[in-house]
Amino acid sequence: MRNFSDNLFFSKEITIVNANDNGQDEIPDKVKYVEKKITINFFPEGGSLVNNVSSIVAFKAVNNLGEGCDVSGKIYSSDGGLITTFKSTHLGMGKFFLRPSSGLKYYSIFRGADSIDIRTELPTSFPKGVTLSASINDNNELLITTKTNAETLALISEHDMLLGISIRKEVISTIPFRIKSPVTSFVVPAGYLPEGIIMLTLTTREDLPLSERLIYLEREAPLKMLIETDKHLYKKREQVNLKISLSGDSTIEREGNISLAVVDETFTNNTSQYPRTISSWFLLESDVRGSVDEPSYYFDPSNPDRIKNMDLLLLTQGWRDFAWKYDTVLFPPENGFSVSGRLRNFNKDKPIEGSRISVGIFGSTSSFFTTVPVDSTGRFNLSGIDITSEARLIVSGIDKKDQMKGLLILDSLKYNPAKVSDSLSVVSVFTESDNSKLKSYYTFNPTCRVLYKIAEKSA
Repeated sequence: MRNFSDNLFFSKEITIVNANDNGQDEIPDKVKYVEKKITINFFPEGGSLVNNVSSIVAFKAVNNLGEGCDVSGKIYSSDGGLITTFKSTHLGMGKFFLRPSSGLKYYSIFRGADSIDIRTELPTSFPKGVTLSASINDNNELLITTKTNAETLALISEHDMLLGISIRKEVISTIPFRIKSPVTSFVVPAGYLPEGIIMLTLTTREDLPLSERLIYLEREAPLKMLIETDKHLYKKREQVNLKISLSGDSTIEREGNISLAVVDETFTNNTSQYPRTISSWFLLESDVRGSVDEPSYYFDPSNPDRIKNMDLLLLTQGWRDFAWKYDTVLFPPENGFSVSGRLRNFNKDKPIEGSRISVGIFGSTSSFFTTVPVDSTGRFNLSGIDITSEARLIVSGIDKKDQMKGLLILDSLKYNPAKVSDSLSVVSVFTESDNSKLKSYYTFNPTCRVLYKIAEKSA
């Protein structure tokens, strides 16, 4: 997992309860208040930027609790030129256009909550590649656009490309086409596609993925239903009468089935104006990474910008790219541990011809002994050693006459754990006073050893 960004790290929420709590270890009343740290991430549409190709770049700004924060800033090139400005439009999300030039890098400057300007690098652009853009036109059809530069066009113009259309991880259709110009656009009829998130994947005939994009298809505007009960409190197994109506100018001109679930109020999120619903989970949240703020906002017909803002959500939390483009496999799978180093001549910094390494590991429960060859530079590596408990390591260099010879330099065996963002190292503590109906919610960030008092409300 260390080969990729920390949002792919496995994480799990663990609740720790002190069974022997005697009331002595209490959180102090004096809590240090600090400004929330804001970070911003950029997501090129379709996966990555390509030199001399204009692309949409979406962004999302969050605080150290993962909440969206409104920001505004500017984009600069590495030569100091101002390229464009940006401003979030919904829960810290927004977008802008960028046409990267060869030989230049790009970065953003925005002001954080502590009034300090923060610089963030934009993703690096590639000299060759194909970008994928998608939208829904006025006829509720998929408008697909691919863009590329002259260098890439010369390589792919005579080869077929494939556009895969998937719904809930099932491939619905595969469309072959050819890219004959820097900008290629075509319409895909959406009459046979179900409502929900559609995954579009651009690949070569050899199944090499190039770009991918999520987009939401809405068949009809959702209906807003009002449900009223005849009473506020009911006895056990008492009959419940409901009045179900439609709000505003909503109408139903066909028959339909309605599902209803009644649960305890502790299972609902009453703190949000737009909590999770059946529609938001099955049609949206199950297909994107991370927690979605105010998920039912995107299905409330009273919000005129909900479809536009849902597309921003899919451009950010639904963004994906392919690891083969980056070739950054720096950490091989950890199967045991390794012993590595270099054997050189004692008097000269040169390898010893025909040499090899003798490695012995002697533990309390098991032992291990072998020889390892060295390469032309004198380096050696023995990996996959699986021995537990305390052990002694004996390593020696042997020349072609089977005699110990040379200066042996071992690499450090120190383990450096992966660095993760603050949002993955936050501890939440809930306390409830016995003498009052007050509940406090604390968050502790181990990275900077600061305790935040987030909220205090009636139980």
